[in-house]
Amino acid sequence: MARHSFRRGLIPGLGLLLLSLSACAPGSSSRASISSRPVVDGWVPPAEVSHPPFRAETFHSNWLETRGGSYVYMEVLGDYRRAGSFIRPLISEAQQQGLRIAPNASPFCLFYDDPGSGKPVAELRARVGIELEQPQAAVTPLFVDALPGGTAVHACVSGPYPGASRAYPLLFQYMGKLNWERNGPIQEIYHVSPGSGVPDRSLICEILIPVRPAAR
Repeated sequence: MARHSFRRGLIPGLGLLLLSLSACAPGSSSRASISSRPVVDGWVPPAEVSHPPFRAETFHSNWLETRGGSYVYMEVLGDYRRAGSFIRPLISEAQQQGLRIAPNASPFCLFYDDPGSGKPVAELRARVGIELEQPQAAVTPLFVDALPGGTAVHACVSGPYPGASRAYPLLFQYMGKLNWERNGPIQEIYHVSPGSGVPDRSLICEILIPVRPAAR
């Protein structure tokens, strides 16, 4: 899923991961090109994983170029903690409509608003999506769109997925050091299904924030 653009691919698939979710140390800046990653046994995170509690001295950030890609999605309004609960309905509906999901694609969420901005919770906008093999037509409640390619800051974090947002401040610090600003929705890609018995440190979320040079 660019993972927006599906960084070079962000989303690879697992046949279909029916996820049910509730709901650097800015030191080394490296340019990376990430290819589609399958959510299967043996998947290796493309960057060193940071573990909570997230601290600047132990957090790993980098940047990379993403590629564009088509994806199918459901619109979600309201508390972002609910977004993950739409993944199963999204995949089920996509299957019923006969849409061709990209091999090894991992589900993701796009978050458009800052919950701390004062915007009413009921108006917070998100999308729950998964990459398609190619552009296809969908009918409501599904929609199809494309993520543009471009530069994004990137990190892999472990822990319960609703806690991934605690890493955002460190990514924004990293962006500031490079004189970048956010240029699109934050993307979280969920590579491991939180099934029973999976330890929190094994739940890996990829975070991508598209960026552009900050206005002077």
